[in-house]
Amino acid sequence: MPEHIVLSPYSFVGFEICNKLMEEGIEVIGVDLPVSVDPDPLEKEEKELYLGRNSNFTIKGFEEIISGIKNEEHTFYISDVNLNDNAWRRYIDEMPIRNNDRVVYVVTDQKCLINRHIQRQINTTIILPTVYGPWAPVNTLLWKCLNQTEFPFEQYEIEEKRDAIYISDAITAIFNVVSLEHGIYEVQSDIKDHWQLLLKELGYQIIVDDLNEESHRTCRPDIKNYVAETKISPQEGVEIVKKHLSLRNFMR
Repeated sequence: MPEHIVLSPYSFVGFEICNKLMEEGIEVIGVDLPVSVDPDPLEKEEKELYLGRNSNFTIKGFEEIISGIKNEEHTFYISDVNLNDNAWRRYIDEMPIRNNDRVVYVVTDQKCLINRHIQRQINTTIILPTVYGPWAPVNTLLWKCLNQTEFPFEQYEIEEKRDAIYISDAITAIFNVVSLEHGIYEVQSDIKDHWQLLLKELGYQIIVDDLNEESHRTCRPDIKNYVAETKISPQEGVEIVKKHLSLRNFMR
């Protein structure tokens, strides 16, 4: 079995990747890098305690990974980052990736697709739609709608409105795609107008931008579509997030 290494284990998607692997009884090595997109300090502390309680989770520094890599296969998971950032590029360049290793890069926007300099090191790139659920970043429309009294029009203007998917369904899709042949995949929800339905569940009956059919399609011929099976509806997802926020606010 390959060794699984998750960069940014405390980020939104990275945290759930760790949980999914450990649910399967797989040992996970987390690499917390200084350029990671981490949550606020209190949230990060909660995640550190949660993952740290599991004997299958180990946190290591980047230098430990470089010097302590074993002679076996590895799967690297990279999420919630922009690899066009020079700081991240340096880490990826220095990663001890070998021919039998697999590198999975998860993004939420085609704009974050990596340049050719790094592409040769990535086996599988997964483009997710808007992902929502507990621990969602504070700079998302979902979080702002649930924590502000007024509709966040500024965030609405820049939000990716292509599609949406609940975090657990997104994680399942990631691992399903990883089992496929190498390439670039764009994940889509099997619920029609998922993003619009999500917005309505948040209590805003506003007119969502008209999205023509072309906007739902992949723009690049080298990107393959993957339709994810959705087990959590927008209504269920929003209720779960509300309960999570209520519990966290109570505990704080």
